[in-house]
Amino acid sequence: MRDVIKGKEAETMLACMGEHVGMWRFEPATGRVDWSERLLAMLGEDGERFEPDIAFFLARLHPEDRERVQRDFAAQLETGEPKVTRYRLRHASGAWRTLRSTVTLHGADARGATLYGVVSDVTEEVEANAALADTRDRLAAVARDMPGAIFRYIRRPDGISNIEYMSPGCEAIWELPAERLKGDPAAIWELVLPEDLEALRESAAAAGRSLSAWSHRWRIRTPSGAVKWLAGRGRPQPMPDGGRLWHTIVLDVTDEMRMREELERQGEMLAQAKRLEAVGRIAGGIAHDFNNLLAIVMGNAELLGLEGDPAEAEESRLEILRACRRGADLTQRLLSFARQSHLAPRRIDLDETVRDMRRLLAGALPERIRLDFALAGGLRPTEVDPAFLESALLNLVINARDAMPEGGRLTVETADRHISADDVARLGETVAPGHYVMLAVTDTGQGIPREILGRVTEPFFTTKGPQMGSGLGLAMVDGFVRQSGGALRLYSEPGAGATVKLFLPALERDGSAPAPRRTEADAVATPRRLAGRVLLVEDEAPVRRIVARILREAGLDVAEAASGGAALEMFETAGGAFDLLLTDVVMPGALDGPALADALRARRPGLPVAFMSGYPNEAAINGAGLAADDAFLMKPVQRDALLRLIAGHLPHLGRPAAAGEGGTGDD
Repeated sequence: MRDVIKGKEAETMLACMGEHVGMWRFEPATGRVDWSERLLAMLGEDGERFEPDIAFFLARLHPEDRERVQRDFAAQLETGEPKVTRYRLRHASGAWRTLRSTVTLHGADARGATLYGVVSDVTEEVEANAALADTRDRLAAVARDMPGAIFRYIRRPDGISNIEYMSPGCEAIWELPAERLKGDPAAIWELVLPEDLEALRESAAAAGRSLSAWSHRWRIRTPSGAVKWLAGRGRPQPMPDGGRLWHTIVLDVTDEMRMREELERQGEMLAQAKRLEAVGRIAGGIAHDFNNLLAIVMGNAELLGLEGDPAEAEESRLEILRACRRGADLTQRLLSFARQSHLAPRRIDLDETVRDMRRLLAGALPERIRLDFALAGGLRPTEVDPAFLESALLNLVINARDAMPEGGRLTVETADRHISADDVARLGETVAPGHYVMLAVTDTGQGIPREILGRVTEPFFTTKGPQMGSGLGLAMVDGFVRQSGGALRLYSEPGAGATVKLFLPALERDGSAPAPRRTEADAVATPRRLAGRVLLVEDEAPVRRIVARILREAGLDVAEAASGGAALEMFETAGGAFDLLLTDVVMPGALDGPALADALRARRPGLPVAFMSGYPNEAAINGAGLAADDAFLMKPVQRDALLRLIAGHLPHLGRPAAAGEGGTGDD
């Protein structure tokens, strides 16, 4: 298509134009407007419909642009200066196209002055800019309305920082104008509480070094004196000069932190209330059981002073002994629950332990309950106290029996189990990942209601009624397993029975035989007579008197001391002529049991020592601790255990019984 515009000037201009550039020429004196074919093509027109007058142009000009364009043309004619103007013309399709014209004035000829316009279509550019502006407006609105502050922070390699952008929320957080913070980024750091500053700097520096996501909480003190908790998140990006660019959001989380602190406070109060409730329940249970035992002891002791019949006196004496043994058993159960039992673990085969108990377990069950065993065989060995394990298994079987009053099926099962790190995280396990051996007892009884499932291991909690149990059975089992490094898991559905699983840490299969450990129960028969000199140290006079009496009746020479200081003085006076030190662990004064033992051993190396205590871990709690070879007795000290310990651990004190000496040792 030929150009509508012709002439030397037009040819010169059009030679410089690209494919998407058109041209028009306007003669104000005549009102004639000539358009190039390229310009007409931009508007979807052709030469057939073209009318070379100003009316054609004005008819297609956007109404909002007409007055401005006419004013621009008038100014152009007056000044003669080139001018760039932009206006909208209607496309043949009806759409509006935005054109940009560079208008120049050429000198007057016979027809007068002429305006030339070089035109390009900038519709896409205008629309893109409008969309960009709209996006910026939207983002600005989001930043303005969003709680917290958004900013673009740059940290240069030389340590100089600057803030390129800060949202309006910055002022609400730091109580400083955004311009002030942008001009002096150090002000942000100056408001940080001194005790939080180092951790904040280190967290930001670490994220900057690793280019990893950053998240941190810290406190500031604003110019008004208010202390606020802030939470920041961001991810640093590397810059060509080695600096770091941070796009960061900071939120005021003061209210959240206060709520969290209040929840923690309330949680602690609730936990304290639960602890007090548990202590009250434990104290009530202990008081109930021990009052019953004391009633037996007191009543029989009073009768001993009245009875003249030797047989009745002997019966009262035996009742007192039985009550004391029940009290000792109750104490052991409490210590097991508290995970403070004096355990004597040794390497055992779990399957072998269960097989050895078959007859005992079967004897504890009525004929209406079927007892099955599912032993895995080839288990890894474990290291636990065999006596406590046997007691725990018997407890579980008796509990299962009581849950099946009408009969049913009871299964004892063993297996190897591996608890992975994923299991620990997923199931919330309280044990370390690793290999375990499992002992499980499953019944087909009544099951446990869901609302009390989490309480059945609490001390003195029982559903059996006051005459059926103390409520310490599962508490003892749970305490023993946890003290052994394992875990107890309970599974039950009402009406569908229950399963109790004990997970005990497994050892490696190295083929070695179980290595027995020495315990008070190992051993030798109760000796009839002993010989030697014992230094007995106990601050409780009644306890000291009864222990001394037992030792003297066994043939030992006993020197009694009520404190560590008195014992040391007695030892030095005697020139160290003692065969054994038997001492309480915790005593008043400068020398407790372990300290006294150290002092005497410094004067006489190799002196045998035996400790007594009501708490198996007292020595560790109170300082020095016990040596690995030291003998240990739990209070209340029983005669047989005391004499067996002396004979078994300190055999040089024993001697064969002479004819007619001593008793049977059965008391």
